[in-house]
Amino acid sequence: MYAELICRTHYSFLRGASHPSEVVQRAAELGLSALAITDRDGVYGIPKAYRASQSCPQLKLIVGAELTLENPLGMNCQVMSLHLLAKNRNGYGLLCRLLTASHEGQEKGKALLLWSRFLELMREPFSSGLIALIKAPAEEALPYRVLKDLFQNRIYLALYRVLDGEDRSRTRGIVQLSRKFQIPIIATNDVHFHLRPRRVLHDVLTAIRENTSLDQIGSRIFPNSERYLKSASEMKALFADMPEALSNTLKVSEQCNFSPSELRYYYPSEWIPVGETAQAYLERLTWIGAKGRYPEGVPDDVTLQLRHELELIEKVRFADYFLTIWEIVEFARNERILCQGRGSAANSAVC
Repeated sequence: MYAELICRTHYSFLRGASHPSEVVQRAAELGLSALAITDRDGVYGIPKAYRASQSCPQLKLIVGAELTLENPLGMNCQVMSLHLLAKNRNGYGLLCRLLTASHEGQEKGKALLLWSRFLELMREPFSSGLIALIKAPAEEALPYRVLKDLFQNRIYLALYRVLDGEDRSRTRGIVQLSRKFQIPIIATNDVHFHLRPRRVLHDVLTAIRENTSLDQIGSRIFPNSERYLKSASEMKALFADMPEALSNTLKVSEQCNFSPSELRYYYPSEWIPVGETAQAYLERLTWIGAKGRYPEGVPDDVTLQLRHELELIEKVRFADYFLTIWEIVEFARNERILCQGRGSAANSAVC
C-alpha cells in the first residue's frame, strides 16, 4: 500500500497539468490508500478534488498546500518550499492563515511568507494540526534544525526518484540529512500530472510560464515523463531499498483526518456578550421582547409558539441570522428609518 502525499493540479498555475478530478479518479483506479492535494500557495483545487472523491469512498483525500517561504539562511536559495498537510480542522485553519499571510502585499499570482511571520504564526497552539514535508535539494542550505524544533515528530524529508540521473546523489544527500537531524524520510513521486502522456501539455505550460518557445525551453522542462501518478507497485519497485519510506506515507496519511465536509459558515460572534452563545442571547432578547409586548403577561399560546420557534431556530442553527436582523431593525428604529420584513422568518413570533 502507498499514499501519494505531494501532488499538484492545474490550480498550481502553469505548473500542474491535470484537473483535480483526474488525479483523484486516477488515484482511486490505482488503489492508492490516500492522495494529498498540495497545490502551490493555495487550496484552490480542494473543492473539485473533494467533489470527485465523493465517488471514490475507498480513497482518502488529504488537504494540503505548498507554501513558498523565505529561507532565512539564504545561501544557495533565497526561498524554500514547505508542503503542509492538515491533520484536523484546526490545522486547516492555520494552513489557510499561513497562505493568506503569504499573499499579503504581493503581486497577483505571487506569494512569499517572510520567515519572521511564519515563526509568529507557528507559535499558535493549532500548529500541532499540521504535518510538514520538505522536498528540497540534498543540501544543508535550509533551516532544518529550526523546522525540526517547530514540528517535532510531524516533519518528514520527501524523497523522489524520477530517473533523471540525479536519483543516487539525491538519495545520498537526503539520507545524510535524515541521520543528522533525525527527520524520517517519505517516498513521493512529486506528481505534476495524472498520466504519463500529459507530460506534453506540461511542457507547453512550462514554456508559457518561462515566456519562451518549446524550441528554446532547453533544460527548463522535465527531462522525462516520470512525474505522473504511480501505483503502489511502481513506487515499491522504485524504493525497494527503502521500504520504510513507503510505510511512512501510510503513517502520515493515518494522522490526517481533516475533511472539507467539516467546513461550515460561521457568523461573526464578536458582538455577542461574553459568556453567551448566539442561541442563549437570542432567547434572552426574545423573552425580554415578549414581556414588553405583553406587559400584563405573555399569553400561553404565544409562549408555546415562541418555545417552538426557538427550538426550531436552534435545530437549524439560525440564531445568528435572527440576531443580525434584530441589530439592523434596532438601528433603523433608533434612526427613525422605516423598515419592513418579508417571509416566514420575518412573520415569526420571535421577530
